[in-house]
Formats: sequence, C-alpha cells, structure tokens
Amino acid sequence: MALTPKLLVLLAGGLLLAGCTPDFARVELTPITSPPLDVTVSAAQVEIPVGIAVAVNVLGYDEDDDPVGNIRITPPASITAGVIETAEPEMFILYGQSHGTGSLSFTSTEVSGTVNVPVSIVPQQ
Repeated sequence: MALTPKLLVLLAGGLLLAGCTPDFARVELTPITSPPLDVTVSAAQVEIPVGIAVAVNVLGYDEDDDPVGNIRITPPASITAGVIETAEPEMFILYGQSHGTGSLSFTSTEVSGTVNVPVSIVPQQ
C-alpha cells in the first residue's frame, strides 16, 4: 500500500487530534468543616488564619468543562499554607502555618496545565 499525499495528511491530522487534550481550566473549592475563626475558601481566593485548618472539597474541570480527577495541590514555596491529602480523593485539609501570601497550585495527572488560587494566611484576630 503506497502512502499517498492525501493519506499522509489524514494520518498526520489523526495523530494531532489524538494528542490534543483540554487543559486544566478551573477548580471549585467548597469548605466542608466550620473552623472556629472565619475563613474564605473559593476559586478566587483562600484566606485562613494562622493555626487554623479547614477541610475542603476540590473539584477540577478542563476547558471543555468536563470533570478532572487526580488533583494535587502544591502550597506556596514560602510555606505559609499547608496542604494535607486525605483518603478521600477530592478532600484536602488546608491550614495556616505562618503569616504571608502566595498561590496554591492545582494540577492533575489527567490533563496538562495548572490552576493557581491566591492564598493569604492572616494573623488571628
């Protein structure tokens, strides 16, 4: 079987489509515990007082708005916020270690890309 130019174009197009996956686009963060002090937990911002922890449900979505699993959270390099993975795949514990700001980076093994959410660890009031 000879590879004609038309067949080569179809094969190349098929290979390109096979390698195209949507990027990680957004996360939804929902607090599932009620800490003793006020916290803010949303896709726009996380704010936690020093010494306070909150359990959070994390749902991820790709550019096609399809659910994304196998999410990992990387705290800021300044280590102002801590992250603990739980036995539940979508539940994490976020806690304030020391006063400061940074970004929580959300990634998934299912898609490429990173979603960053600003995080502030504030003094207890």
